[in-house]
This record gives sequence, C-alpha cells and structure tokens, in this order.
Amino acid sequence: MQLDDTIVLITGAAGGIGRAVSRSLKDAGATVIATDLAAQADVPAADAYYRHDVTSEADWAHIAGKIAAKYGRLDCLVNNAAIAQVASIEATTLESWRKIQAVNVESILIGTRAMLDLLKTSGKTRKGGASIVNFSSVGGQRGAAFTSAYCTSKAP
Repeated sequence: MQLDDTIVLITGAAGGIGRAVSRSLKDAGATVIATDLAAQADVPAADAYYRHDVTSEADWAHIAGKIAAKYGRLDCLVNNAAIAQVASIEATTLESWRKIQAVNVESILIGTRAMLDLLKTSGKTRKGGASIVNFSSVGGQRGAAFTSAYCTSKAP
C-alpha cells in the first residue's frame, strides 16, 4: 500500500495502538499528524504532534485550523483515542461513565464535524477521496468483567 501525498490525522497517537498506526501509515508514505492529551509525546513517526483533548470542540477547531493552514485538506481521519476504567458497576460513577462515553463515542461526532470541510476537499479533488477510520473493540461485542462503561462505548 502506498500513501504518498496522503495527509492523515491520528487521535490517541501516543498510546500503543496509535503509535503502531502512525508507524504503519508513515512507512506507507503518509504525512502523519498525531494528537494526544499530553503536551509532548514520543510519536517517532509523526510529522507533527499536537496536544488534543478529543472531547473539546475548541481543540478540534484548533487542529483543523493548523491542518487547513499547512495542507489545505485532510485525506484520512483516524479516530483512535479511547479510555477505559476497570471497576465494578457499583464503583463506576456517573462522572467516569460520562467521561468514557465522551472520549470513546462523542469525540467521533465532534471530530468528524470539525474535519468535515477538510475531508470534503479531499473527497472532491483526490483520487480515492477521503476516509474516516473509527476504532472499535471486541469488548463492544462480547463484553468483559469490570469494564461496563468501556464495553458500552464500543458496542456496535
């Protein structure tokens, strides 16, 4: 697979899966824009890195502005950011439940809406158009003990 001249944004890029996705896409020739919560992160394959709270519309707008200014388009959005909590349902607070849903579910809507104009530009002008990749989990299909909030957020 060759992804030369492909601009990719990967959320949750500082974690294990995010770093692996970043490396694979970079190895295929893509320009990798990596984001995560940390102010600085070690994502060796990234061409650019930004601190990014995926639950923040303002952060998404900021990242979209940076991409628009530098590249004028976005070819692929990879929604990889996710969080989990290991706790019994009795120990799961409504606040932690909502935070997991915000990161794992709501951020996909917020991010897609924020990047839509940039993705549409690619869709109209680029052979193959644009793509959105949303990561899921087997936990959403079969569940796992003490991870009800996470498994709910990953269910189809």
